[in-house]
Amino acid sequence: MVNAYAALSAKGRLEPFQYEPGPLGRHEVEVKPTHCGICHSDIAMIDDEWGFSTYPVVPGHEVIGHVTAVGPQVDTVQVGQRVGVGWQCGSCGRCEWCGRGLESLCAQNQPTIVHHHGGWADSVRTQAKFATPIPDGLDSADAAPLMCAGTTVFTPMVRYGVKPWMKAAVVGIGGLGHLAVQYLAAFGCEVTAISSSHDKDEATRRLGATELQGRLRPREQKDHQPGEHRQDRPRRRDLAARRRRLHIQIRYRLQHPPAHRRFQAHPQKQPEHCAAQPERCLLDQE
Repeated sequence: MVNAYAALSAKGRLEPFQYEPGPLGRHEVEVKPTHCGICHSDIAMIDDEWGFSTYPVVPGHEVIGHVTAVGPQVDTVQVGQRVGVGWQCGSCGRCEWCGRGLESLCAQNQPTIVHHHGGWADSVRTQAKFATPIPDGLDSADAAPLMCAGTTVFTPMVRYGVKPWMKAAVVGIGGLGHLAVQYLAAFGCEVTAISSSHDKDEATRRLGATELQGRLRPREQKDHQPGEHRQDRPRRRDLAARRRRLHIQIRYRLQHPPAHRRFQAHPQKQPEHCAAQPERCLLDQE
């Protein structure tokens, strides 16, 4: 029997919960968590923010712990080894995506906290290939956030070929952003940190940022109240709604132009840009 903390309903408080995990799969390992981070995705699943939560929800997908049992066909990790478990804990292992190392695109990919009990428990299960060995020199408390927030910002750096001589900017110095700054600094990049204020300047410099950009200049900071920049959000929403209405009107008028504005001449007698871009011609006549 596994002891865990679970939300029994949407936006519910976490309560003690027990469940029977069943037999261990051939390719699975069982991990006893010692540390587990808190990610916004955990909160989203608890609150059913995305609309597909099934209860009870046992959150936790930034897990660090030790392997306590392995399936009969597991040879990549061993009992007693310290490993990490992130967002994904399973895939089919046979499709083209799994074969290319892109298991997150597998049609049968299994997230750790979606229709599966996560790491806020005394045991969590995962396929062995998603149990990442943790180096001895890395503290478990520091390693846990790397299993989700860390991989989220690190993956695009590798995919898009970040090099030491590059200049890079990080927009938002929060749970993901503060890790991105450290990664880029370790790469040897010139890092610009962009935030809504200068509240985090000192801490961000310690993380490795070489330049800081804030919405408010330092001399304005003394008059700034937290959350003050949100006062113009209703106006931005109104502008966005106006743009959407305008786009709808333009699409309708392009599809249903008035009869007297339709071209009756042969295409070769129209201006060149009219034949190539009739929608531009209609707009020019407005």
